Amino acid sequence: MRTLLRSLLVATLLTMAAIGVAPGAASADPVNICGNQAVPAGWVVISVRTSAGCGGGTLNQRTIKTPGAIENVCLSSAIPSGYVVVAQQTNSVCGGSPLNQRTIKIPGAVEYVCQSSPIPPGYVVVSSHTSTVCGGSPLNQRRITRVG
Repeated sequence: MRTLLRSLLVATLLTMAAIGVAPGAASADPVNICGNQAVPAGWVVISVRTSAGCGGGTLNQRTIKTPGAIENVCLSSAIPSGYVVVAQQTNSVCGGSPLNQRTIKIPGAVEYVCQSSPIPPGYVVVSSHTSTVCGGSPLNQRRITRVG
């Protein structure tokens, strides 16, 4: 098993090198990694699937990329610094759970964000709302405004 994992890691690194992506480097090109590998800082998970090449189990492979100005990411993905969550939805590319995908973006001067969203430095919350785009729970959306 250890040999298989080492082989998969080497294959992933060779694939990244072949497409011109250094680990941790910015790229819009998606890269597939096995679920037991760490997602590099600043990258997001855009889909999960089952792959025999990643050993046993289900949903054991992730497709990752550096996010654009707006991006749909799986719920399991970290939200990069400077991004906010503006919607939550269910999408089969992120597995079978409800509300398993989030839409993230770089915020404008005023933005409506989901309750689960980080609030970037330099922004303040000015009101709370209920919205279906954030899952429908009461007061699940906040209006933020850039200050300064």
